[in-house]
Amino acid sequence: MTHFDKRFTGPSGIVTLMEDLGDALNQNPEMIFMGGGNPAQIDDVEICVAEHMKNIVANPQMLHKLVGEYQPPQGDPISLKTLAKFLHEQFGWSITEKNIAISNGGQSAFFMLFNMLAGQSSHQQDKKILLPMVPDYLGYADAGLNNDMFQGLRPRIQLHEEHFFKYTIDFDSFKLDGSIAAVCLSRPTNPSGNIVTDAEIQVLTDACRRQAIPLIIDGAYGKPFPNITFAEHALNWDDNMIVVLSLSKLGLPGVRTGIVIGNENVIKKFSRATASLSLSPGNFGPTLCRSLIVSGDLSRLMQDSIKPFYQHKLQQTLAYLREKIQDLPIKIHKPEGAFFLWLWFQDLPINSQELYERLKQKGLLVVSGHHFFQPLGDDNWPHRYQCIRLSYCQPLERIEKGIDILIDEIETVYQSSGTCQRRSIEYTV
Repeated sequence: MTHFDKRFTGPSGIVTLMEDLGDALNQNPEMIFMGGGNPAQIDDVEICVAEHMKNIVANPQMLHKLVGEYQPPQGDPISLKTLAKFLHEQFGWSITEKNIAISNGGQSAFFMLFNMLAGQSSHQQDKKILLPMVPDYLGYADAGLNNDMFQGLRPRIQLHEEHFFKYTIDFDSFKLDGSIAAVCLSRPTNPSGNIVTDAEIQVLTDACRRQAIPLIIDGAYGKPFPNITFAEHALNWDDNMIVVLSLSKLGLPGVRTGIVIGNENVIKKFSRATASLSLSPGNFGPTLCRSLIVSGDLSRLMQDSIKPFYQHKLQQTLAYLREKIQDLPIKIHKPEGAFFLWLWFQDLPINSQELYERLKQKGLLVVSGHHFFQPLGDDNWPHRYQCIRLSYCQPLERIEKGIDILIDEIETVYQSSGTCQRRSIEYTV
């Protein structure tokens, strides 16, 4: 068995998530799917996309460029210019098409970026990617050629009113040295829906600049698009930052299009890696994105359809969940963005993986939270085994049924262990 075979063909968090997703959406539609990151079906988005696709197909020149030509490894030049203009006009970013590259999905973008920046260097020193606030996206840890490419830091936990809590970066533990190649975080954070504050971003930005390493912001759920965010925050870009975007959470996961924004040197290297690994990026996503931008439909859909849809679903899901929780020792991470709820079961008598298996047997798919803590290594912090991620993209009646299954199972777990009789456990973290 080769190192690559062992590293990428075995079980992992991202493999489990995507296999569950495929099974629930294609093989077992009766399963209540509240696990993976598939976006909701929003009629206005799909109707609008269909119209743009009809217009593209009806234009022989555009159709030929869509299906009959390789684009440069950096991506379609016209689409890159359109994106650069949009980001400059909407957010004031001082960028041109030379600062943007297209990838075949966000996951492949991170694979190339992480392995460009980290791993074994020419000086025989292992370089790592630092995740300053774990839990974070489970797909990062599976994107490195080496098992130990990532280093994570525990967050601080702030307890809020009623059932809520929030993670913050523990800057007392945050240190950068020669072993760190880059700092990376998702914003909003997948899985918790946390939006790292502007003040925290500024501290990270300044620290990375002093160390001459990039700060990587994963904006798959946030600004500039799809902007599924519910808390005020800014997103400024400079040439020491790399921002990775995706078309997936706009409702277009099938087009497999990622967008990398960085300084010209980063983009040049990234484009060369694209040529070596896949010749060129696909044409469909950039062509569709360009059409949506030029028409004004991208901004309209974000403002009038996508954000209001998820905000309404969040309010409905939260209301039902909080009604069911009552005085069970369950905390909800303050939902500030994305389309997940991150639940912490205090003093959970079993681990989150066992809870996942038990819920799956009862027809509910969630994601065990322990996958999102992988970069902490062998840290046996109990909290990492007490959380799950729930998606609220399904129709409301299925969400409510899923919550009913979850609460019934949680009550059974606590009561059978004798550790909880529907009482609140106060935690000091």
